[in-house]
Amino acid sequence: MNFSTFLSSIVLLSCICPIRADDAANKGIATQEDPDSKSMVQVKDVEQSSLKRPLINEHEWVEITNIHRVLGAEVKAAQATSEHNHRISRIRDSVKPLYTVMPKDDDGSLSKETARYALHRYFTEKHGWSIKGLQPAGAAWQHVMTVESDMTDINKYMLPAYMEDAVVSLMNKTKIDLDVLAVMISTYEHLDHQTMLATMQSILATFDMTSGGVKSEDEVREILETYLIVYAFGVDIDTKNKYEIRDTKANLQLNHPAWGSLASFMWDIKMQMFPKSALDFGELAHVALAFGDKYAKWQEEDCSRAQNYFVGMPSFRHGSVRLLDVSPSSSLGRRTLFEETFDFVSDLGVVTHKTHSKHARLVVPNYLSSQSMCLATASFHSVCCENKCESLYTRLEQGVGAPAATAEQIADSADSLPGQKHDWSMQDLKDMADEEGKMEEGEEEPNEDSKEDEEKEVKHCPPNYKILNVDSIEPRCTGNFERIAVDSELKPNEEEHKMRPFFKNEHGMYLHFWVGLFNEIHNWVCGEAVTHEQGQRGFVSSVNGDIDCPDGYPDGTPEEMFWEASHEGGWTRLGDSGEPILVMQTAAADEYLEALQNPTPDPIVASLNNTASDQINSLDGFLR
Repeated sequence: MNFSTFLSSIVLLSCICPIRADDAANKGIATQEDPDSKSMVQVKDVEQSSLKRPLINEHEWVEITNIHRVLGAEVKAAQATSEHNHRISRIRDSVKPLYTVMPKDDDGSLSKETARYALHRYFTEKHGWSIKGLQPAGAAWQHVMTVESDMTDINKYMLPAYMEDAVVSLMNKTKIDLDVLAVMISTYEHLDHQTMLATMQSILATFDMTSGGVKSEDEVREILETYLIVYAFGVDIDTKNKYEIRDTKANLQLNHPAWGSLASFMWDIKMQMFPKSALDFGELAHVALAFGDKYAKWQEEDCSRAQNYFVGMPSFRHGSVRLLDVSPSSSLGRRTLFEETFDFVSDLGVVTHKTHSKHARLVVPNYLSSQSMCLATASFHSVCCENKCESLYTRLEQGVGAPAATAEQIADSADSLPGQKHDWSMQDLKDMADEEGKMEEGEEEPNEDSKEDEEKEVKHCPPNYKILNVDSIEPRCTGNFERIAVDSELKPNEEEHKMRPFFKNEHGMYLHFWVGLFNEIHNWVCGEAVTHEQGQRGFVSSVNGDIDCPDGYPDGTPEEMFWEASHEGGWTRLGDSGEPILVMQTAAADEYLEALQNPTPDPIVASLNNTASDQINSLDGFLR
């Protein structure tokens, strides 16, 4: 059988990516009436960092009439003859490869959700922007938002969904195709440029300057630094006079650790573009536009600093760290990181086991991609950390060139990904093709009810595991346990296994979840059989093991899952050489064993060894 599956599935196996967007926090929108009788919309929990630190809120609204003016101009340009729509054509050509590999409806068009995701991908790759309302941590491209007809202003976080309907209507289309997508992109770029020009004009008016003539070096510096105050710090230039702006700048110089670095960054851009002292308005505008495009590069230093901080923590393993170990981090000339409260970080969708603060772990890629690491701006976007996995998406998409591919095609493309270690098999891809992909032509397409049942049938766990330190006690439970395929005749059930998957090794032993006949046992076990009918619970068993997958928690405290093995004197938690029995995913187990057998000063191996030692010491401390 020839299976197909979406490209994103393999990336989840190829790198430590953020969790599925629909699992993250986003609670939608609600309408309310403004006290000034102007109809507005209140956005809830869309961008946590902006709402809970409202520096940019004065800039988060835009007039709908202005949106329609810009949309009308862009639609007109798109429908003009080729010599008059060069910019739209360039955008269309640029986004076409991404459009080609996006999943399509039956008529070949994009759904609204997919179109918003394509917008997000385009702007992050092209400009390093995270468009407001399209942040991945909120799954914003999955939510349909409506705007009341009598609204005069719209929040920028609602604009992507609103713009889709407006563009489709203005272009006399019924669906979102490549032309509609290109017009949406050009509209955002137009709006960004328009916002920059309006801000620069307001700055000149505030300092009693005109747009004509050449500005001196001192005037140039004051204009650019004021633009920085508006763009990056959210000061409303239309409500301030020049003395208040200068007071704000003095306050930033004294109290904001990143001001000096950011102001120098702005001036460096100016000097690279125009080494001369005096500039005219057009040249000032070019510097401001370049700063908006390069702001992401300045932000990347904090992103790298955060990543290095997490990777260097003793509790770092499998892409996460213990949340209680995270503390604020300062660096000269940069902003302070990790100042959020537990509740705030939990709302971002970046914490596992958050109901038990002692065991809560921060998922590093999720956090780096969250709004907590983003820098809000007064424009239509935030500047966020680069999502490393999206570059892998791009490589896979370029290799396949279609929305779906066979398991073999994806495997071939994945093998070409740089610097990736793949802990998956061809069977994993085929399992995903069963669950998420399209069936090959000629096969009956399952209905929605059967798809939902199949999705609920077996919980998803990593593909393979090893049980360590039981070689002498129960050698049949050693070796690699491979997850049994979803379409196998041997399937778990809810009553006996709570729909946990089965694993099997080369000795014919099963690693599976066991629920007792009287619901008194809820453990993972290694044994010869998997059903009550056949008896035999197992020879190696977890303790406190009502957990979806057999690796459980890492710290070994009383609330967490231990492993023990049956021997002549009963059950023991100490295996070979008096070391605790461990169950680890195969790749981690192999690295751990290699590190023990081949000691080396290499820091990566040393870190793995230390991680395993910490786990063993933790377990040993509890047993004592």
